Amino acid sequence: MTRRARPGVLLVRSLLSFLLEIGALISLGVAAFHLLSPGSAVPLAITTLVVVVLAWGRWMAPRAAHRVGRPARPLLAAGFLLVAAALLSFSGLGWPGLVMAGGAVVLFALEQLGVGPDEERPARVLSPRPTPADGAQRRGAPDAG
Repeated sequence: MTRRARPGVLLVRSLLSFLLEIGALISLGVAAFHLLSPGSAVPLAITTLVVVVLAWGRWMAPRAAHRVGRPARPLLAAGFLLVAAALLSFSGLGWPGLVMAGGAVVLFALEQLGVGPDEERPARVLSPRPTPADGAQRRGAPDAG
């Protein structure tokens, strides 16, 4: 049974998810510059960001064509956000890492409690456009053949 959430709760969940995803991307870049040598930090940070953005867009985004289903998607998202929070903490930014980890736990709890739509969308199948002959056949007109 799916519970209907109030629009305000859905807005908070969507905003929290968006901010955590952006924060996770920023934390990957920050961690690369704090934990690696300057010569390897830039190419590794750029490569990591590109790979993560492409993977997230393909498998995790709400409108992804090949979206990972439940229960794996919330677990993968929480795991990714917690890894990003840990990287912030290891980079010497403990409070931002702790805030991000707390936000990831709250978001995971909201998703597990079923607050809001599951966002499981069936694949869109494009049907051919009807022709005038199709309309005539449906109205009971004699077949032209």
